[in-house]
Amino acid sequence: MRILIRDTQTGKYLSGSDMWTDYRDEAADFQHCDRAIDMAREKGLKGVEILLDFGEPQSDIRLPFQEFPGGLTPTDHSRPTAGPPRG
Repeated sequence: MRILIRDTQTGKYLSGSDMWTDYRDEAADFQHCDRAIDMAREKGLKGVEILLDFGEPQSDIRLPFQEFPGGLTPTDHSRPTAGPPRG
């Protein structure tokens, strides 16, 4: 499995620090999702997805990347604190 960054508008793949390619076999393999996320954050990329490439396009898993204020994602929620002790 390869971990790629793909521009959702152009369909191009990140192949280097500031280079893009039409061909997935030329794309940079980040090997781990956290490395791809770090690169997307570092470069301030918008409109990209993290692509888990299993060698067959129909088996790809696409994870939209979106930076949220404070680093929170829509699924992060504050846990409610316990109310006052009951007597």
